[in-house]
Amino acid sequence: MRADLSSLPMSGGLMMGAAVIALTAYFVAGPLVAKRTIAMSGWETQCQAGLRASIRREHKSDAPLDAFDCRAIAGQFDPSSAGLCGFFDLLSAPARAAQARAQKLETSRINAALEGVETTCSCAIALAVEEKRMPFALYAGSLRMVTPESVARLQATLDSAARAPKCKFNGGAK
Repeated sequence: MRADLSSLPMSGGLMMGAAVIALTAYFVAGPLVAKRTIAMSGWETQCQAGLRASIRREHKSDAPLDAFDCRAIAGQFDPSSAGLCGFFDLLSAPARAAQARAQKLETSRINAALEGVETTCSCAIALAVEEKRMPFALYAGSLRMVTPESVARLQATLDSAARAPKCKFNGGAK
């Protein structure tokens, strides 16, 4: 049985044209406008900087600094007396070596944790574009005259996508 298109309020050609425009907005223009809008907002740079700062805060070492520096103390009283600190330097050498090893280990842990930052932010962008395809298609299809809430609050949309389980970054923890 054929459908009677003559009883519709608009012609079949007009309906086909509207369908082509809607599909083009959904599959092409929406994601394109979304990616360009996100790129212009600079969110990816902010995301990476924020993740890096939080990783450095979380992995910050609480190791104490050198408690006793003979040369610095002796240099305050008499610059020529700094040569008397040779004995104290020998005593503090193992502690300085242990501190250098701890610092090197901490640096390698931080660098390992920082490796996934770019991936997390890129994943958040891809996830937001995919999940909010319809609002971005409406935004692009209306020539930016209609702005859905998820597009207007783009920062919050991207932040929630970055916290999504698909893109969750564990800071290098295994």
